[in-house]
Amino acid sequence: MRRPTRLAIAVTLAAAPVVGVAAPAALTSSATAANRAGVLSVHLNGFESSLTADINKARRSAGLRPLVVIPGATDVARRWSWRMAHSQVLSHNPSIVHDITSAGSAAWTEIAENVGEGPSDSPHALFGAYMASPPHRANILDPAARYVGMGTVERDGIAWNTIDFTNAYNNRYGRTRVPADGLTMDRNRIISTTNVAMLEKSSDQRFAARHHGGLTASRLSFTGPTSRNDAAYTWVRQTGGSSGRGGMMMREALDLSRATTLRLQLSARGTRSGSVPVRVYLERSFGGTVSLGTVHVGSNARWVDLALPSAARSFRNALVLKMTANAVRSAGGRVRLAMYDVQAHV
Repeated sequence: MRRPTRLAIAVTLAAAPVVGVAAPAALTSSATAANRAGVLSVHLNGFESSLTADINKARRSAGLRPLVVIPGATDVARRWSWRMAHSQVLSHNPSIVHDITSAGSAAWTEIAENVGEGPSDSPHALFGAYMASPPHRANILDPAARYVGMGTVERDGIAWNTIDFTNAYNNRYGRTRVPADGLTMDRNRIISTTNVAMLEKSSDQRFAARHHGGLTASRLSFTGPTSRNDAAYTWVRQTGGSSGRGGMMMREALDLSRATTLRLQLSARGTRSGSVPVRVYLERSFGGTVSLGTVHVGSNARWVDLALPSAARSFRNALVLKMTANAVRSAGGRVRLAMYDVQAHV
């Protein structure tokens, strides 16, 4: 039986420094709002894009200006949606004030949040549920709202959604740091050899750095666009202990059922000469991880071909590169890991 759309209970808070479990939550302060100029674009998955379009259509019909999707609040919303999907509990972000303030909206005078969950192939159903609830509808049609963060994560066919509204934003926050979850509704069916990623531009919001334990990975940077072979890269550093992982990931909804090989162009430059072992994985959100093996790459970019085992030849939405703490230590304690191209071969 199809799971129905659900929203959290409706509670409104005002002038409060902490938000508890409430939906929607609204906050006010005496700060001044920032202007809308020069907001960086945000890459959304299909659910997020459709829900944003529905919201702005409703606002235009009500004579209100459309909301601008901002990187900072989107990172906050996506992190909270991941938390809800992990716990499978619908709730509000208790740290929303701190999180929104730290994500480019320190000058906010208003914050509000809607959270809900429903079928991952039906963003319009969730929008209808929000609009049928007077408090959620009030947040969507609030004349004071200027910006929105949109986050949706899929688990077992259910979309866990967070919408964070605010009226101030400072573009110095930069681009998004949490890639959109690759949803089943967005799946890219690989039926012929395809360039999945060609990093010949200034950024690609599907990529992000990852780290855990005794390693840290710098925020992902991009060398392009130039006339050379451009890359996304992160500096992975050893910070303590003998355990830990660091590297990068690409989130993309890929149907690899007909693909046989994944071809990557990589480099890994340590402070000591020599090659560095890099482990390559394909993941699915809440659906397991498949190892494609370990490749040894050095300071010069090289292509590596990785056969796709039967377990990987299905829907996958994350490609992950990892280095262990031992590998980074052996390379001198610091490694520049770079990815240039990703190809899926049929």
